Amino acid sequence: MRQKELAAGIAIREVKTYFETSPVPEKVIFVCFDYENYAIYKELLNL
Repeated sequence: MRQKELAAGIAIREVKTYFETSPVPEKVIFVCFDYENYAIYKELLNL
């Protein structure tokens, strides 16, 4: 697994874990600075 996929997976996992115990914030926005990262997050989030 490449570094970017690993980092995105960790970020998504941590946000999901946080939401299991906290009702706020209600929305999280992942900011991607290039298309490669956008595609990785899109795939991992099943969008």
